[in-house]
Amino acid sequence: MRRARRGATLIELVVVLAIIGVVAGAVVPALPSPTPAPIEVASNAVLRALRTTRDEALRRGMPSRLTIDLTSGRVWYSDETRGVALDLPSGCLLRTPTDRLVVVSAADGGSSAYRITVQCGRDRREITIDPLAGDPRVVEGP
Repeated sequence: MRRARRGATLIELVVVLAIIGVVAGAVVPALPSPTPAPIEVASNAVLRALRTTRDEALRRGMPSRLTIDLTSGRVWYSDETRGVALDLPSGCLLRTPTDRLVVVSAADGGSSAYRITVQCGRDRREITIDPLAGDPRVVEGP
């Protein structure tokens, strides 16, 4: 008389795991990748521009400027011939103390201190610039 088998054999378990692995391998690449929020994209674009200005001043050993002109929507480094695009997502705006903000980074890395507001819909972030170190940082908005 044979006893009834209880449980699965090792080979059956390996086959099931292999099938699960193949299915997971086919499904995972088809999932959409998480996209950053528009406020993240906009804030990072402004931070990148400010850090590039500071890095250029440190590298060259002389002051460097970043001009943000809200009226024309243009942004440029040092002189108007070196324009740079701030790729802000649709619906995102910059606000500065004036319509034309000029941030000057000194040769030692120090900077003029300003607040730049980035707003995307209801999300708002303030970017401040440390005047001694010239390091821009994001402060969460209300």
